[in-house]
Amino acid sequence: AFSGYVLSYDNSGNGLWVNQVTNNGQSTDAVNYDGTYWYATNGPVITKVSAADNQTVAWQVAINNGGRGFYPTWTDLNGGFLYTIATANDTGSNNSFLIVKIDAGTGNLVWARSVECPGPNQWEWYGHRDIAVAGDVVAFTGYAFPVSGGPSQQVVGRVPTDGSGVGRTFGPFTYTAVTDLTVAPTSQPGTGYASFGDPSSLNTPTVLRT
Repeated sequence: AFSGYVLSYDNSGNGLWVNQVTNNGQSTDAVNYDGTYWYATNGPVITKVSAADNQTVAWQVAINNGGRGFYPTWTDLNGGFLYTIATANDTGSNNSFLIVKIDAGTGNLVWARSVECPGPNQWEWYGHRDIAVAGDVVAFTGYAFPVSGGPSQQVVGRVPTDGSGVGRTFGPFTYTAVTDLTVAPTSQPGTGYASFGDPSSLNTPTVLRT
């Protein structure tokens, strides 16, 4: 099973420390840094770790999408908030993209929105999703393909950081509010902080390009 790790190297590639923050079967999908804290995203779990000692967990929260599936996420940190995007199962077999805004200071949910195609089983969201925030705009992208067959489409959209604009459309897709998503404290059974070399297999990184 996958676990979530935050690892640190110096400029020469020497391992400094490793912190296992989750053991939930999800790999680490994104890591953000604000100069004081690390934010590790592992599927629906986000962990805030102090950069001062690399081991103190300020908070750890889990996103519950109303009991529906919630797949690996990408995050962007901007203006004291985390913005995360994920693929999620809706009723039936069609998927939607979820965009979730979380207060980086507290881990509390600010708002949750969905980008989906009205009606059951029309489109499926796929991978290659990403999210970025600039000013008061949240930009996102991802692939979608028709369940009935046919070529996939690259979807690119932008919405306000305040979560307004509900009801806006992107071609066949609609931007809607999500009312049954929750963000709640959790405690994953990770092994926590260790000096590098524990686990020893992580001590030497593989150099892919020089």
